[in-house]
Amino acid sequence: MPTLPEVFEALPEERFLVNFKSRRAEEGEALAELLRGHPSFREQTFAVYGGHEPTAAAKADIEGLPGFSASDTKTCLLDYLKLGWIGHVPEACRNTLVMVPANYAFLLWGWPERFYQRMRSAGSDVILMGPYEAGDVGTSGIDQPADWNLVPQGFPGFVWTNRIELASEQLSRRGFCELRLPPRACADVTSR
Repeated sequence: MPTLPEVFEALPEERFLVNFKSRRAEEGEALAELLRGHPSFREQTFAVYGGHEPTAAAKADIEGLPGFSASDTKTCLLDYLKLGWIGHVPEACRNTLVMVPANYAFLLWGWPERFYQRMRSAGSDVILMGPYEAGDVGTSGIDQPADWNLVPQGFPGFVWTNRIELASEQLSRRGFCELRLPPRACADVTSR
């Protein structure tokens, strides 16, 4: 398995979402040290997520590094549910990634357009996840064909999927192709 520096060097034009698989803060500290030592690697790092401790450590050590953990997401969304009706964006939702479980999105004040614009104005990206089920500890994705019905038409945010090989077909079927995929990808999907 290649090291993270090897991945960054092999794919210099790509951006990465780094997933911490543990809850060890030193992993976040090690990533921060790597990014400080290689500014180009920092540019390639879109965000971090996973265990709360390493995610918090990386975010604290690298100014402006977005990231989320399950507890960050819960705090953001619950705080927004309390005061979003007046247009308030809580601190926990600012300058981060806001993960939204698709089956609970309708509860968010102004979903989807106004919510999305509020989060963008607060420096955050919105990522629509798959349906949340009690006891789910991972990052469920928009993975089944029926899950794509939960993605609002024209949704401008990101869509989390664990089945990328199915995504372009589903996007094309739902008319997202012009908005979300490069023209060549649209031609590849529609010509099948």
